[in-house]
Amino acid sequence: MKLVGIYGYDITRPVALPRGQVIYPRTAEDRESDRWSADPNAYNLTAVVAGQSLERQFLYNLDATLAFVEQADIYLGDVVDGDTPPHFQQFPDRLEMRRRLTGRGCAVIQDWLEPASRGEFIRLCLARLEDQAWCERTQFHLLLHKSIETFRQRDNFVDIAYFLLFSGLEGFARGVAPAPVKSTSRVIVQLLQSYEFDVLEVHTDLPRSIRTYALLRDALFHNGRLETTWQRDGEVIPLTISAYLYNLRVLVRLVILKAVGFDDGRINWNCWIDRMPFKGPHR
Repeated sequence: MKLVGIYGYDITRPVALPRGQVIYPRTAEDRESDRWSADPNAYNLTAVVAGQSLERQFLYNLDATLAFVEQADIYLGDVVDGDTPPHFQQFPDRLEMRRRLTGRGCAVIQDWLEPASRGEFIRLCLARLEDQAWCERTQFHLLLHKSIETFRQRDNFVDIAYFLLFSGLEGFARGVAPAPVKSTSRVIVQLLQSYEFDVLEVHTDLPRSIRTYALLRDALFHNGRLETTWQRDGEVIPLTISAYLYNLRVLVRLVILKAVGFDDGRINWNCWIDRMPFKGPHR
């Protein structure tokens, strides 16, 4: 059996994957797993993935998927031989390679609150990533990887983060559009409205105006500036990337969830506006 250690991912329940691989948690205690995964100073062993075959592309996709779920940098170790269930003692329990960027909140609720949610998303996302023709057409894989690179940066470069998020969203929107659309704002609005987001190209609520984000992208890309103005209805409105980066970051996160077909009933699809990521438990 082939095994790979997983470091920095919050998990307390096993996850069975479609090709026979299984992710085994190191602990079933939520406080312990939460403490290990939230450590900003080290990568702590939290799980092991096991399978008859652990190919490089599978591990690459799994790494991206788990990082997206956790919204933090995680680390997958080297492939080793071992037994299942795994003996966790054969893996280092702590890696102090570099400071980890954490604390952005998770994209999918923890498994000690909703036992099935994370496993469901992982399976859906891996299936999408393994569909090479679909990824090539839609650029979904680029959207996912650009989104996670924003928190894997060693330094918090807001201009890089903003450009990665916006370009990933635009590329995916154009990839799924049924016909070519020249306007960047319009093609993104078309995508978001198909996912039932309350947006317009020009909305009375500036965070819901996709023109807001496009103007900031233009100022960044063409002039290297982190701010611009919007002359609208006779009023000059100042716009800054720092004021809208959160909205864009979470909106892209929600688009990825929509793109793989995930909805566990706990996602607050308006959280990119009201900053409340999850709904209460099912009744």
